[in-house]
Amino acid sequence: METYSVEMRDGSTILRGSVPINHFASLAKTGSPDDVIDIDLARRFNANFVFGHPKDIEALRKIAPHIRIPAAGRNLSPEAIHWLETGERGSSSNALFDAAMQCSVAVDVGRDKCAQPHDPADFVRCRSMVNAIPAARAELSRAATVSPQWARVVERCDVLCSTLDSEMAKPENSHRAHATYALLQKIVDEAQLLRGLCVRAKRRTETGIHGRFRAAYAVREQHMRLPATLPRGVAGRRSPVGLR
Repeated sequence: METYSVEMRDGSTILRGSVPINHFASLAKTGSPDDVIDIDLARRFNANFVFGHPKDIEALRKIAPHIRIPAAGRNLSPEAIHWLETGERGSSSNALFDAAMQCSVAVDVGRDKCAQPHDPADFVRCRSMVNAIPAARAELSRAATVSPQWARVVERCDVLCSTLDSEMAKPENSHRAHATYALLQKIVDEAQLLRGLCVRAKRRTETGIHGRFRAAYAVREQHMRLPATLPRGVAGRRSPVGLR
């Protein structure tokens, strides 16, 4: 039977093992409506889930174990190494780090190397990473080559930052950024739509090329057709309609 453990640390909850969904729902109810799940801390504590109030999560982050850096990352700048060890990391910030630094260090093997920010929390992690590492900030444009989605995020980065700052300046939005979330979704949808249009255009082009090829082949085939009746002495029966 699968088991799991629950550890309370500085007001946050650390779950290890396979947690049945009904048990997880019961545990979540013990917290506050403002509780958040932190995937970075879960990784640093070798746990499945870590959640708690944002203030408790930040306090826990200060005492969390450092992540071991792969050998390929030991020659990076001190700022980059410090972020890899102690920074608040997620799928999209890891992908952005590897793209900007032109390395394969942050993204774990088998994980999505093109993951883009899907919500304000993802975007905040990406922004914090860029602000913490001058070399990544200087080469932010490299992320635009990762995917159409990243290209749009990089293009609209200033708008995203200003929208987020405007929302966070309001006390009632201390942990909510609905406008930023909507803008991120719009940017990703636009990129997917553009990609779809490009794919369809490519298919139409290829179809046109193949169509022209088939037409040219049909003309060539027409010239190769044998007469309906072969001359006497060549064959004693009618030939096929043509070469196929």
